[in-house]
Order: sequence, then structure tokens, then C-alpha cells
Amino acid sequence: DVEYKMIEIDRVLNESSLDIDKYRDQLIQLAYDYGNSFENVSDVAARLAEAGFSSNEVLKLTEKTLLALNTAELDATQATEDMIAVMSQWGLMTGDAEQEAEDYAAIIDKINNVADRFPTTSADLLEALKKTSIAFKLNNVEMDEAIALITTAEIATQRGGKVIGTAMNSITQQMFTAKRIATMEGLGIEVYTDATKTNFNSLINILTQLSEKMQQLKNDGRENSVEMKNLNEVFTVLRRNIGSGLLSGIAGEDSNYAKILEVSMNSLGYSIKENE
Repeated sequence: DVEYKMIEIDRVLNESSLDIDKYRDQLIQLAYDYGNSFENVSDVAARLAEAGFSSNEVLKLTEKTLLALNTAELDATQATEDMIAVMSQWGLMTGDAEQEAEDYAAIIDKINNVADRFPTTSADLLEALKKTSIAFKLNNVEMDEAIALITTAEIATQRGGKVIGTAMNSITQQMFTAKRIATMEGLGIEVYTDATKTNFNSLINILTQLSEKMQQLKNDGRENSVEMKNLNEVFTVLRRNIGSGLLSGIAGEDSNYAKILEVSMNSLGYSIKENE
């Protein structure tokens, strides 16, 4: 079984200079180091090879994948195919094996730490990131901010990663349509950074302003006012509950968003410690 799996991996990698016996021993060592079976390790390696990575990249990413399997409660598909999809959307598949492994580990640390400390799961966060990463990156949202927004929405609405991801992707893409820009400006939201209206404010800045406006209206006892109705209409009917829930958790230094963001930003090395 071991030899058959190695022949399969060797055939996919198709590198004439690869010492397959030495490569087998390295995979067996990874299985030993991470308390896993060779069957699982070779399956991960085969998936990564099929995704087009070189033997060196496969080896380094296999190690980080095992860390994800051990600590983040992800399965092999999530830890390989889904993670690769997320990294590709953030432009992290550079071809540099060392850097890719570091970036992979950093994302797992963020997802794992946030999932351990807040009512969400690593699988939910990864599913939502897979659906939203392109839209977030186009709107200059950082990875930590994306994770914090997704988790804030999950906490507020008690919906899963697939639903939250679809909704957040839609909200992000529709935020800067002419109709919604006009609505937000009518509420006093600074949509642009300059008087000539050539540069948009960041998505995070706009969401924070909307959240502060919502809180102000609630504090003034104006939950049923025209302004509150207009504010909710920034989101489509299908996304209104999730949009409103998201805004309720953003404003303030002690908000869910602020707490989650801090945890995500301070996650480096978390999974390694947990694995030990």
C-alpha cells in the first residue's frame, strides 16, 4: 500500500530528479511527528500534488495541513482544497514554498484561535472565507478584518458559514451601487474620502459609520424612524437581517468585532502550541 501510494504521488509530481524513497521516508516522518497515519499523510500529499505543487511545496504544505487536521478540526478536503482556494484568492500562492507554508500556518492560526474563543467553527470560517475573499480583497479588507466581520455576523445571526459567506459576498459587492451610495450619503455617511468623490472610503470605515449611526438612532429611541428604515435599506431584503446583525456588533471599542479582530491579529504560533 505504501509503495502503491508513492508511485501515485511520483507519477503526479513527475519530477525526474526526485528521490522517491527519500521522499517516502520524509512523509513517514511527518506521520510520526504529528501522530497521524501514513494513509492520511500520503492522501494529503497526493491532493496537493494534484493541485499542481512541486515536491518541495507539497512536503512543506503537508506539514502545515497536518497541523490543521490536529488542531483546527478540519478534514483533509477542507485543509487542502478549501485552504488553497482561500490562499489563491488572497494572492498568497507565490511559488515560494517557504512563504506559502508560513502564510498557510498564519491563516490556520487565525481561524483556529478565533474558532476556539468565539461561537463559530473553523469549518464555518473557512467556508465563509472561500465565498468572500475576492470581494473583501477588492475592497481593501485585510484577512483579520474579514475573519472578524464574518464571525461578528455569525454571532449576531446564529447562521452558518455557508449562509454568512453568501450574504457577506453579496453585501460587499452591492455596497457601492449608485442607489446605496445615495442612501448612505442621505444618512450622513462619508462614502468618499475626498470632495471630488473619486476615492471611496474603505469598506470597514463605511460599515463602522453605519454601525455608529444605527447605535445613535437606537440610543435616541428612534428604532422605527425613517432614518432607521433607510439605513436598513442599504442591504437588500434577502440580506437585511444579516446586514443589520453585522452592524449591531461593529461599533465601539468593546464590540464583538473589536474583540475578534484583536484575537485574530494576535494568533501567530497558536496552533503549534496547541498541537504540542
